[in-house]
Amino acid sequence: MNRTNPLPACTVYGREREPLLHFLSTFDGRLFSLRNGGNRFRALGIYLAGGDGAMAYLFVPGENVRYFRRFESACIVSCGLSQKNTVSISSVTENRLVFSLLRELPVRDETLEIQEILCKREAMLPPELACLAAGLLLCCGVAPEEFINIGF
Repeated sequence: MNRTNPLPACTVYGREREPLLHFLSTFDGRLFSLRNGGNRFRALGIYLAGGDGAMAYLFVPGENVRYFRRFESACIVSCGLSQKNTVSISSVTENRLVFSLLRELPVRDETLEIQEILCKREAMLPPELACLAAGLLLCCGVAPEEFINIGF
């Protein structure tokens, strides 16, 4: 992917952020510029800055949305194991994970439709954190069909 614009800043917040930072570091410099937001918010969340007219996103477990009011201009993507979330998981096995995109998601100049996304499970992330990472990668332009090559 050729980029002429600077990479968007991706900041991970919360007490349980270390596994996410470790997983997302493999994409740092290719899809975004990764930053450690520290314990500023007790709740876990990922903020992807818009920049150059692009939409900003906030990825949070559904129950943590209230902790991130200062990001109200961002597109909120709730992630977790509930059917109320935008990104959820429909199936988990030892070696596979199936994410469910339960609502349309605006990404750049298109909209991702409701769908299921198959990927490898390498036990790098617990399912709840994998949902946050999956939402972020989708909004950074990783195509759903490319997820089969990513081990969560």
